[in-house]
Amino acid sequence: MTTSQASSSTRLEWHHCGDGADDSDPTGCRGVRVAGYERCLAHLSEEAREAYISSLGRGHDVDHRGTRFSRELLAQVLAAVDDGAGRAYFRNAQFDEAVFEEEVDFSKATFYGASAFRRAHFKGKAGFSEADFRDSSSFRGAIFEATAHFTRAEFSRAARFGGVQFKGYAAFGNLKFRSIARFEKAKFLNSATFVRTVFSHEAQFEAASFARSVRFSEAIFTKQADFSQVTFQDRTSFGGASFEGRVKFSGCSFVGQSEFNKAKFSSEVKFEGVNFRGDVSFVESLFEKLSHFGPVTCNGMVDLSFAVLESPVTLEIAASRLDCRRTRFEATATLRLRYSAVDLSDAVLGKPVSISASHGPFELAGGGTLQEKFGPNLSERVSINAVRGVDASQLVLTDLDLSRCRFSGAFNLDKLRIEGYSQFATTPRGIHRYFILPFQWTRRNAIAEEHYWRAASGRMATGWMEDSSGQAATRSVVPDDLAAIYRQLRKSLEDSKDEPGAADFYYGEMEARRKSRATSSRSEKALLSVYWLVSGYGLRASRSFVWLASVLTVSVISMMLWGLPSNPPRTITSGMYVGNSVTLSTIPEKPVLEKTTDKLTWRRFERSSRMVANSIAFRSSEQRLTAPGILVEFICRLLGPLLLALSILAIRGRVKR
Repeated sequence: MTTSQASSSTRLEWHHCGDGADDSDPTGCRGVRVAGYERCLAHLSEEAREAYISSLGRGHDVDHRGTRFSRELLAQVLAAVDDGAGRAYFRNAQFDEAVFEEEVDFSKATFYGASAFRRAHFKGKAGFSEADFRDSSSFRGAIFEATAHFTRAEFSRAARFGGVQFKGYAAFGNLKFRSIARFEKAKFLNSATFVRTVFSHEAQFEAASFARSVRFSEAIFTKQADFSQVTFQDRTSFGGASFEGRVKFSGCSFVGQSEFNKAKFSSEVKFEGVNFRGDVSFVESLFEKLSHFGPVTCNGMVDLSFAVLESPVTLEIAASRLDCRRTRFEATATLRLRYSAVDLSDAVLGKPVSISASHGPFELAGGGTLQEKFGPNLSERVSINAVRGVDASQLVLTDLDLSRCRFSGAFNLDKLRIEGYSQFATTPRGIHRYFILPFQWTRRNAIAEEHYWRAASGRMATGWMEDSSGQAATRSVVPDDLAAIYRQLRKSLEDSKDEPGAADFYYGEMEARRKSRATSSRSEKALLSVYWLVSGYGLRASRSFVWLASVLTVSVISMMLWGLPSNPPRTITSGMYVGNSVTLSTIPEKPVLEKTTDKLTWRRFERSSRMVANSIAFRSSEQRLTAPGILVEFICRLLGPLLLALSILAIRGRVKR
């Protein structure tokens, strides 16, 4: 069945003209008969048409449903109802299913009564600029083949555009809808604009589609606005728009770039199940009563920089990046994220803010989960890139990747709460070379600033991450800054009872102090260097044990070679008898190590080992030693307990929770 046959078979609600009816088209012309005649306006005789036109006047009713209008025929009707100043005045105007073959111009027309253009077909440009619709109007199912201009028009009562097809540019800028405006299931196949349009009542765009760019810039929605299930295929702009009532974007799809910059949301706003294929921007937007944002997915960046959130809110976002620079959270906020790399630079946290990683797709309120379509190269780990300028006392980070997080410039880092499995960067792995000497970095957590500083230092920089952000703040970090950052983070982890994590940051703090050129004296640097070399600042048990074993080995060998005399020294007692008294004197024999003595014997090894072990335990060996042996015993008593205590302290720091 052809389109014409399908149209002809449709039962009409009016007495139609029927001109041209035949076997193939029994309906013929579908135009409504002009009152008092058997034909529609298009098929009236010239005399009849002139008589009808002359009977019209300003503010008359017109009924031309299904009529085909040429430009000349419509011009005659408009001239007949003209007020003499170029403005057409209608009372009730019925143009349902009318076909306008060429360009039509209803600009500045006034419709006092109801106006109906349901299923009308505009084949040329349609001009309704500055038109005044005083009563209800309906364009349901109409088709606009070319540009449709409604600029600066005014709809005082309900305006219905449901199911309309705009194949050309649709201009609704500077327009006023004083009552409900309905665009449900409307199709905008070309660009559309609603710039500075005022919606004084409900605005309904459910399931509408915008194939090209659309602008709602500076539009005002005073009542509820519903954009549920709308598809935006190209660039979308709500910049500067004001939403004074509730607004819903649930289930929307934004394929192109979207921006809500400087938009104001005075009431509740819903973005549940929204999919942003490109970047979406809320820069400088104001959310007065937002309680729940999301869950949403965004293949690009969600930009909340400079935005203000005044009420307690939960944000559920799965995005490649999340920009919260200078965002103001004036109430408590919970951010549940997936995939995102977050920048919190200079964010203002008026109340506690929690940022955590969601380990599975977000659940929708109506059941099911939010579909995610991200590339295989995108990590599921949520990372924080910067907290510079943030009051960290209000911040809680849970299960996040902090390997590239820049902490420099943050306040109250000692009160930052880091919970769950939050991962920092680590020192480089493997064997490296300093000139020809091989070395290996001590395995520990390290913040991004230390990585960037060491990578930029030029010496022993292999394996350290380079700063790819291009921010001068990170390049200016010096060891004194690192020491302060590590000190505060260590305090934060200690307060959270994470002793092992705090130990790594203590190591980093000491390393920064040792490398500092501004605050550390030479003696302090020397002391720190010895502390690092001997025990890794009291945190590396293996290093202390190696040194302890070395001291014991050298001490035992030294005792065997130089400390023990050849034979146990004897005590010589002599006496003198004078009168009735006897005087006795005891002289110990000086320990002597003879050159001919065989020094490397099992017996001398046993005696040396026992003596060295007793020395470490502060017990007297009760053996007479040579002068070198006394020195070796003194060194053992000094270094042995110290190294043993450092080893025990390091083990305790690793296992304590």
